[in-house]
Amino acid sequence: MRVHQEYDISGEWSKRLSLIVNLINILEGIKGDFECNDVTICNPTDLNELLGSTITICINKCIDAPSELQELSRLINFGLINDYKVRVNQGMSEGISINELYREAMDYFDEVFDYLDSYLLRTYLEGIEYMVLVLTNGRALLLEGERGKVVVPARNVIASAHTHPRGCLPSPYDIRSLINIFFEGGIGLGIKSKDCTLKIVRVGPFTEKDYIELAIFRNILRKNNLETIKEIIERGFIGDNIKIVISF
Repeated sequence: MRVHQEYDISGEWSKRLSLIVNLINILEGIKGDFECNDVTICNPTDLNELLGSTITICINKCIDAPSELQELSRLINFGLINDYKVRVNQGMSEGISINELYREAMDYFDEVFDYLDSYLLRTYLEGIEYMVLVLTNGRALLLEGERGKVVVPARNVIASAHTHPRGCLPSPYDIRSLINIFFEGGIGLGIKSKDCTLKIVRVGPFTEKDYIELAIFRNILRKNNLETIKEIIERGFIGDNIKIVISF
């Protein structure tokens, strides 16, 4: 696919979304790799103060402790945080949990759709699709695609949303792109038209069951099995941790 136009729409919103999603992945990685019972961001405790701050990660009751966290060093290089510290086994600390980070990520993910509103009519009339991407480093891009098609790059995308001329059911290719986003540690994909808005987002770690169920969903879309598609959307979940929501 040829991208006809590309615009940088980066802002504080995209940096915050990227930071939150990166922190989700880092905390989940620590919890899983070191079998920790408690992993939080214990400083700052206000989500609005995370961007550009010095972050302290508190981990407790682990079988081991990380000697360094290169992922957090990468966030310094991206300019998303100023510095970081790690506190190990110093007792339970109040702070920001992984679940709170997921809730905040959903709020910022909704802002991705705001940039598509002014392009819905053109997509409806001409079939030209537009896409917003948020990258791992906090940049956000608006891409103009081709008639009836705009493709998600396979690397470094943590969130994407694109327009459809009519309806908002994903194509099999959209689901393949979504799987790539989840493998990259991303949060989700959305579709918006004049008729409706669809969001498919993860609210927990991307599991093997999630991957299998998404692959099955992709085949259902390929076969255009509308009854089964409707059942999945009404259920609201695909696999363990993939939430699917449609609004009209």
